[in-house]
Amino acid sequence: MDEEHYIKAAENINYNLLHLNSNNDYYISTIHSKEYEAKDYANMIYELFCRLEDALENNLKNIVVYQDFVI
Repeated sequence: MDEEHYIKAAENINYNLLHLNSNNDYYISTIHSKEYEAKDYANMIYELFCRLEDALENNLKNIVVYQDFVI
């Protein structure tokens, strides 16, 4: 699976969540294991938490946060 596929998957999840008519806010991001050394789970999780922190600080809810920009 390449970058385009996992971004598309996150966008599909986001689309479905938006159409549930829920009043809950959520934060979603993607990360690709090919961007990291084999089994470098700690850094992958750290990166996701960094994105979550940025999303919370910038009120980036109910959208997909990918790397340093929003799509």
